[in-house]
Amino acid sequence: MKLVKENYNYYTQRNNEVDPLISCQVTAMVQALDLADIAFPPLVTFKQPEDALRDFIKRKGGNPEVHAALSKYTNEWIGRRVTGFSTETKLQDIKADIDSGLPVVLSGSFPGYPTPRKQPLGHIVTMIGYGEEGVVIIDPYGNTLDDWKGSGQRVVLSWERFRRWIKPRDGMDIKWAHRFYR
Repeated sequence: MKLVKENYNYYTQRNNEVDPLISCQVTAMVQALDLADIAFPPLVTFKQPEDALRDFIKRKGGNPEVHAALSKYTNEWIGRRVTGFSTETKLQDIKADIDSGLPVVLSGSFPGYPTPRKQPLGHIVTMIGYGEEGVVIIDPYGNTLDDWKGSGQRVVLSWERFRRWIKPRDGMDIKWAHRFYR
């Protein structure tokens, strides 16, 4: 399995001060920034960078659940261009980023596993690796493959689940992705 890093901090949205149940996007972005060794601005009001980022986006009038706003305001928060979002990111580019030590933040529609949900959950995760078995993600809410219980560190999604769950669903060559730049 090819990984961006072996050892890293794990950011969970469960302990966020601001909107913990709906903060997967800012938590995944902060996870990726840390993995890419991109320094956060000094924390003043909040103890955690994911809370500071969510607050920053909302104070600017943005919605962190909108991908374009999430990238735009993450760049503004950092003070330079560190990320970009596209709905047409090629799988080969995602793999190349991982190969060069950069994570990728992905958007998905997760059906719940092993217990299916009535409605799939729109959710954002950080991809940190890939191999023959599938892709390695960090899920900010918990273990994607155990009804989000426990830790979401190093969850391996099979290539079939990656194809079906990561947007656009049921496609393999193109994905929605936030890519990072040092």
